[in-house]
Amino acid sequence: MNGVPETDNRSAFVLVYRCSGGARIRQGFDIRINQLPADDGTVTVRLLTRYEDAGFDTGVPRELLMEIWCAAQSAEEARTVCGPVAAGIAAILSFETNVTVDSPRLHIALDATPGQTRREFVQTYQDDESGPLHPGRFVDADTFIAVLLAAHTTPHHSRLARAMSQYEAALRSWNTGGLVMVLAHLYMAAEALTKPIEQMKRDALGLNEVEHAERLGVDTSSPEDKPKDWRRLMRTNVRREYIFRGDQELYKKALDASDGLEHGFADLPEIRATATEIGGRMFDAIREAILDVLDLSPEVRESVASRHPVDVSELWYEIRGFLTGNVADVNSIAGGDSLYPLLSWESSLARLTLNEGRLEASPSQSYAHNFAEGVGFEPSSHAVFGGMNPPEALTPGGPVDTTISVTLTDQAPSDMIEP
Repeated sequence: MNGVPETDNRSAFVLVYRCSGGARIRQGFDIRINQLPADDGTVTVRLLTRYEDAGFDTGVPRELLMEIWCAAQSAEEARTVCGPVAAGIAAILSFETNVTVDSPRLHIALDATPGQTRREFVQTYQDDESGPLHPGRFVDADTFIAVLLAAHTTPHHSRLARAMSQYEAALRSWNTGGLVMVLAHLYMAAEALTKPIEQMKRDALGLNEVEHAERLGVDTSSPEDKPKDWRRLMRTNVRREYIFRGDQELYKKALDASDGLEHGFADLPEIRATATEIGGRMFDAIREAILDVLDLSPEVRESVASRHPVDVSELWYEIRGFLTGNVADVNSIAGGDSLYPLLSWESSLARLTLNEGRLEASPSQSYAHNFAEGVGFEPSSHAVFGGMNPPEALTPGGPVDTTISVTLTDQAPSDMIEP
């Protein structure tokens, strides 16, 4: 370990946070950030991904690790300093990759001051990530650093941080069960961005606030008893015209869904249907609005804008077919103590390679009969589903290669995993 900061009478601490999700640093590489501003000074950060050696051409990516070095009087004070830094980095990583990064969880806190004979140490118990490989995306180091610097130097840092946190929360809900909250978080991000977007557009046009409102079609001659009503109307028009890019339909559906959820006058199935319809477009609109606030080169902006959101949920495998043989009595076809006829299911990776910067995985699915004696299974098809990810993401050449090897056997599941 290295990265010990210069300290006064305080100790040097290194805190290690772990994050689940889909943002990954390439194997054998890390990202280092020096002199990152934090409460009461600066910190040094190192980002890397833990890889599991499973015997393939490349390791299996697991948790994202954040090492944060700071000066503090104690481990508890170091947690106070480093916790917000870790959360902020997670939000920016989520935005840059357009993949959820779960809330950082403290794993280790260690007094790393050189020459000590007694060191404060804290560890929280956490299971290592294991199991099937889920979808994700590699972090582009140069792009991430550019976004990080732009986020820290913008005069609109506070509202941008709020918007990015809401965007991160929306990504966390980007799955088939969380769509309602996607719209809620993205609309709150739009509200957080309203003031900075209005000011930036107004300054670019060389207008004052009243002139800008009138340009947006707002009557600024409000009644004397409600002198600021025009500002509320202006903010509405800013969201519609700038953040939603003049897309009246998208804006109205997003607003109606947000209000319906917040105030309880819309049914959840109705909001969920709207989220299914416009969720992807909402992500695009808010992503572009956040990019408007960041001072980025055209090349970096284009790279960030081009990334669609990724659902990092585990892939869902399905097999279809027909039960055959002694199946006349539907109540007598389950095997052993099982309540239902089942296939005992085992999933493993048959192949994992790195091809032109993308991980390509071939999962192997094996099944064993768990039916009553005389009952067989005649398979007809199998499929894999990737939640909210577009179908092209689940084809060879995409983030996940779904070449599936299927074995049907009567052996115990533990004996039928394919090499």
